[in-house]
Amino acid sequence: LRRSLAELDRQVEGGFDNYEAVLSSVLDRADDGEEQLDTLANAVVSLRRRVTELEAADARRSAVEELQAEANRRNVGAADCGACERQVHVGLLSAPRCPHCDEAFVDVEPGRRFFGSATLVTGDQPALTGESFDPEAAEEVFEDDE
Repeated sequence: LRRSLAELDRQVEGGFDNYEAVLSSVLDRADDGEEQLDTLANAVVSLRRRVTELEAADARRSAVEELQAEANRRNVGAADCGACERQVHVGLLSAPRCPHCDEAFVDVEPGRRFFGSATLVTGDQPALTGESFDPEAAEEVFEDDE
């Protein structure tokens, strides 16, 4: 009976030693997984921010191209800004804004008669469509899941 009890005691002690090793391994893996999830969350937030920036740049480029195409249809190479009245070369614009006063251009009006110069009409551009994005910190992404 004593031998059986001693053998059983060794098995129980050995099982707890193994349990501690297994538990330690599981905790290490969980910590590694948490670090990987943090890295992944940071990458996702960074990619979302970059996509937002690229979409805004594409919208600006499209607005400039539309303005330049309209000026081309109306045979306008240069026009006066509707806000500051300084001359702007439409083909040199990189954004739909006056390089002098930073007002947004929304349209091109051709010159009146023979001596009138064309005008770049200023005003508010329509809001960009699509969903807005408010990036969260990587920690906040995973706090909601807990």
